[in-house]
Amino acid sequence: MKIKIKIPLHLKAPFVSSGVITGVLFVLALVSFFTTQPEIPIFYSLGAKSEWLAPKIWIFIFPVLSLATTVIHFLFLSLNKSLEKIITQLFAWATIIVQVVLALSFIRIIYIIS
Repeated sequence: MKIKIKIPLHLKAPFVSSGVITGVLFVLALVSFFTTQPEIPIFYSLGAKSEWLAPKIWIFIFPVLSLATTVIHFLFLSLNKSLEKIITQLFAWATIIVQVVLALSFIRIIYIIS
Protein backbone atom coordinates (compact mmCIF):
# COMPACT_ATOMS: atom_id res chain seq x y z
CA MET A 1 0.00 0.00 0.00
CA LYS A 2 1.40 3.36 -1.04
CA ILE A 3 0.83 6.44 1.03
CA LYS A 4 0.82 9.53 -1.10
CA ILE A 5 0.91 12.92 0.53
CA LYS A 6 -0.17 15.75 -1.69
CA ILE A 7 0.99 19.19 -0.60
CA PRO A 8 -1.04 22.09 -1.95
CA LEU A 9 0.93 24.48 -4.15
CA HIS A 10 0.50 27.42 -1.77
CA LEU A 11 2.10 25.39 1.06
CA LYS A 12 5.10 24.00 -0.82
CA ALA A 13 7.46 26.92 -0.05
CA PRO A 14 6.90 26.82 3.73
CA PHE A 15 7.00 23.03 3.75
CA VAL A 16 10.33 22.93 1.89
CA SER A 17 11.73 25.73 4.07
CA SER A 18 10.69 23.83 7.16
CA GLY A 19 12.41 20.70 5.91
CA VAL A 20 15.60 22.61 5.16
CA ILE A 21 15.67 24.26 8.60
CA THR A 22 15.07 20.92 10.32
CA GLY A 23 17.74 19.21 8.22
CA VAL A 24 20.30 21.93 8.97
CA LEU A 25 19.51 21.68 12.69
CA PHE A 26 20.05 17.91 12.64
CA VAL A 27 23.38 18.27 10.82
CA LEU A 28 24.55 20.98 13.22
CA ALA A 29 23.47 18.87 16.20
CA LEU A 30 25.34 15.87 14.87
CA VAL A 31 28.52 17.85 14.26
CA SER A 32 28.37 19.61 17.62
CA PHE A 33 27.62 16.34 19.42
CA PHE A 34 30.96 14.91 18.35
CA THR A 35 32.96 18.10 18.92
CA THR A 36 31.69 19.44 22.28
CA GLN A 37 32.52 18.68 25.89
CA PRO A 38 30.43 16.09 27.78
CA GLU A 39 28.23 18.72 29.46
CA ILE A 40 26.75 21.77 27.75
CA PRO A 41 24.86 24.80 29.09
CA ILE A 42 21.23 24.58 27.98
CA PHE A 43 18.98 25.45 30.92
CA TYR A 44 19.73 29.15 31.51
CA SER A 45 16.41 29.85 33.21
CA LEU A 46 17.25 27.67 36.21
CA GLY A 47 18.50 29.42 39.34
CA ALA A 48 21.86 27.86 40.20
CA LYS A 49 24.66 27.85 37.66
CA SER A 50 25.29 24.18 38.39
CA GLU A 51 21.79 23.41 37.06
CA TRP A 52 22.51 25.04 33.70
CA LEU A 53 24.58 22.11 32.49
CA ALA A 54 23.12 19.04 30.84
CA PRO A 55 24.57 15.99 29.08
CA LYS A 56 25.46 16.72 25.48
CA ILE A 57 22.73 14.39 24.19
CA TRP A 58 20.36 17.26 25.04
CA ILE A 59 21.74 19.12 22.02
CA PHE A 60 19.28 17.08 19.95
CA ILE A 61 16.28 18.68 21.68
CA PHE A 62 16.28 21.55 19.17
CA PRO A 63 16.12 19.44 15.98
CA VAL A 64 13.56 17.13 17.56
CA LEU A 65 11.36 20.09 18.55
CA SER A 66 11.74 21.49 15.05
CA LEU A 67 10.70 18.18 13.49
CA ALA A 68 7.78 17.81 15.91
CA THR A 69 6.62 21.34 15.11
CA THR A 70 6.74 20.60 11.40
CA VAL A 71 4.89 17.31 11.67
CA ILE A 72 2.19 18.57 14.02
CA HIS A 73 1.53 21.80 12.14
CA PHE A 74 1.41 20.26 8.69
CA LEU A 75 -0.66 17.35 9.96
CA PHE A 76 -3.10 19.90 11.36
CA LEU A 77 -3.15 21.67 7.99
CA SER A 78 -3.75 18.47 6.08
CA LEU A 79 -6.64 17.47 8.36
CA ASN A 80 -8.34 20.88 8.19
CA LYS A 81 -9.02 21.33 4.51
CA SER A 82 -11.99 23.58 5.18
CA LEU A 83 -9.79 26.48 6.28
CA GLU A 84 -9.31 29.44 3.98
CA LYS A 85 -6.15 29.53 1.89
CA ILE A 86 -4.77 32.63 3.65
CA ILE A 87 -5.25 31.03 7.08
CA THR A 88 -3.34 27.92 6.04
CA GLN A 89 -0.54 30.07 4.61
CA LEU A 90 -0.30 32.12 7.81
CA PHE A 91 -0.21 28.97 9.91
CA ALA A 92 2.45 27.43 7.67
CA TRP A 93 4.64 30.53 7.84
CA ALA A 94 4.12 30.67 11.61
CA THR A 95 5.70 27.22 11.66
CA ILE A 96 8.76 28.68 9.96
CA ILE A 97 8.92 31.51 12.52
CA VAL A 98 8.85 29.01 15.39
CA GLN A 99 11.63 27.03 13.73
CA VAL A 100 13.75 30.14 13.16
CA VAL A 101 13.47 30.99 16.87
CA LEU A 102 14.52 27.42 17.73
CA ALA A 103 17.41 27.65 15.26
CA LEU A 104 18.61 30.96 16.71
CA SER A 105 18.52 29.51 20.24
CA PHE A 106 20.44 26.48 19.05
CA ILE A 107 23.06 28.58 17.25
CA ARG A 108 23.49 30.72 20.38
CA ILE A 109 24.18 27.63 22.48
CA ILE A 110 26.64 26.28 19.91
CA TYR A 111 28.37 29.67 19.86
CA ILE A 112 28.65 29.67 23.67
CA ILE A 113 30.08 26.16 23.90
CA SER A 114 32.59 26.54 21.08
